[in-house]
Amino acid sequence: MRILYLTVDSPWPPRSGGDIRNAHIAKNAARLGPAHAISLGPAYPGPPPENITTIQASGIGEDNPWHFHDPVIRTRLRLPAETLDHIAAEANGFGPDVAIVEGVMFADAIPVFQAAGIPVVLDMHNIESDLFRMIRRSKGPFRRLSDALRGGRRWRGLRELDIATSRLAEETWVTSEIDRRRLLELGGADATVIPNPIPNETFFDIPLDPARYSAPHALFLGHLSYPPNIAAARELATDIWPAASRAVPSARLTIAGRTPVPAVRNLEKPGSIRIAADPADPRGLVAEHGYTLMPIRQGGGTRVKALEAMAGGMVIIATAKAVEGLPIEDGVHYLRAERTRDFATALARLHADPARTMALAESARGYVRERYNTRTLGDMIAARLQDLKRG
Repeated sequence: MRILYLTVDSPWPPRSGGDIRNAHIAKNAARLGPAHAISLGPAYPGPPPENITTIQASGIGEDNPWHFHDPVIRTRLRLPAETLDHIAAEANGFGPDVAIVEGVMFADAIPVFQAAGIPVVLDMHNIESDLFRMIRRSKGPFRRLSDALRGGRRWRGLRELDIATSRLAEETWVTSEIDRRRLLELGGADATVIPNPIPNETFFDIPLDPARYSAPHALFLGHLSYPPNIAAARELATDIWPAASRAVPSARLTIAGRTPVPAVRNLEKPGSIRIAADPADPRGLVAEHGYTLMPIRQGGGTRVKALEAMAGGMVIIATAKAVEGLPIEDGVHYLRAERTRDFATALARLHADPARTMALAESARGYVRERYNTRTLGDMIAARLQDLKRG
């Protein structure tokens, strides 16, 4: 079986939740036979993953692929004719049994594959119209009023894009049952749930050492140019952390992740808050921290970083939105916090009760080891692709 996978950025090495999902799907597609991974951004310069050929689509070069967005529906890419021609040539030359596209941004590429008789899987990391609406609602009243004058058109365009693209593809994948229901409510296709994986199963080897929890060191790890993560980092540093520091004076916070924007870099406060840009070893960061605080209030899909934290033994203090799509239980696998004082109180109580903290860490790790291991989810991906080939 041959698979062609189209993404915006090459997912190797994986540096964001989207990269992690894309790399996982590509790896498991390649279990079935040779796979070609075409990206708009530069192809991975290192040795290619086993059974995968990495290719950069022509017509983009060193430019940012998002410079080619639709002027109204900014999530939709309007790819140059040269790029679409190259994708068509690769499809015809390679002859894949199935093509997978990363999201609705590739709506214009789906007919290219279908014209060659190739069935298409649309992998939706988010329901984009739902994400756009959440981000709009999170803004201040003046920004919301300004956005209302122009954002309604964008939201309607995104909604139609979600609906039409999901119906156009032969099969649509989403990351959670919640997103499956949201897409159906919009009028889109009934999707298959393919959960996000644990990013790196070596995180299970990080010791659950009581010393990690006696030092109240908290970590926020994510893609730091992604609007929901920017908003969470700012709230964490400016509102939550001062209260947490008063409750636990020895507490220290690290905000780490890919490509932090200036608004995040400026949150650093020596002796209290550290910004770690583009960390080379996220596993090492996780091992250094016993807690993660996640005041996420926007976004869709499931939180790869929550899975990573649970696998790595960090105790999660988070909003319900931060763990949305993960059927985990407050007080058993994580502690829910919605208000500033909730986060501070939870950190103080856990720091004072190491036995409970260890129990939460062990329970969360066991849960994700059983349900989100890469082999189980990989088997699910392989089975869906084989079924699609059989028609």
